[in-house]
Amino acid sequence: MRSAGAGRGRAAGRGFSLVEAVIVIVIIAMLVSVVSVVAARVARGSRLAAEQQLLRSLAMGCEQFKTDFGYPPPLVNDADPVVTQDGRLQPNTRGDDFLRGEVLANEPRHSELSLTYFLMGVLDEDDGTGKPIDGVLGAGLTAPVRAGDRIVFSQRGRTYPALFDPAKAGHERVVSAGTYQVRLRDRWLQPIRYYRWATRYTASGEVENATAQTNNGHNIPAVLGGNPPGSPELAGAQYAIVSAGPDQTLSDVDARDPGNEDNLTELGR
Repeated sequence: MRSAGAGRGRAAGRGFSLVEAVIVIVIIAMLVSVVSVVAARVARGSRLAAEQQLLRSLAMGCEQFKTDFGYPPPLVNDADPVVTQDGRLQPNTRGDDFLRGEVLANEPRHSELSLTYFLMGVLDEDDGTGKPIDGVLGAGLTAPVRAGDRIVFSQRGRTYPALFDPAKAGHERVVSAGTYQVRLRDRWLQPIRYYRWATRYTASGEVENATAQTNNGHNIPAVLGGNPPGSPELAGAQYAIVSAGPDQTLSDVDARDPGNEDNLTELGR
């Protein structure tokens, strides 16, 4: 009798009490929560790194464009992206006066169309002469040449392939909203912006003194934090490619806006 009772007591001692079971469940829940948080951070970091790589790829395309043609991709007027110039449709590009902030300074100095025009070659519409606006049907373009403040694509000579392939970044990265309105999107499905500016010089060739409007003479958009330029890289840059980041918001008014804290930016000369 004593032996059987002692066996039952030892068997009962090996089981979990209700309190112990609750403690185990709580510990497991805490571990799952910690693992979930870490996994979310790793996934977020991976997405940000992949998006930054996309911006670098676009910047490499811009650098190749500059190597080929002598200047970075022009800034397009998104409100009126194509105009008639000398009887032909052409990209409506911003002039140097605009980039220096000397005219129409209240208008945005970014474009959501420039990179698709000049890196991808999406201007396949008839320019009025029976040829595509950019001189090439499909991806690619002929040489863009300056005609005053406008850009005119050569209709003869060398053909340049697309300098950026959106297929490598996923087909969902490109969206068309109508004629001439082809935009690149980031992974949060917001348009990627291309910012351009130009340094303002005095008559003696020196950079103008700092003012609220010219950001130490560089006229850098506020969204980039350039009031005045906060780094040598920004002061020496000519353009920026910007993704709004996970919060999907950009502010062109004040770089201190919380909506700009997670922006992803790639600068280029």
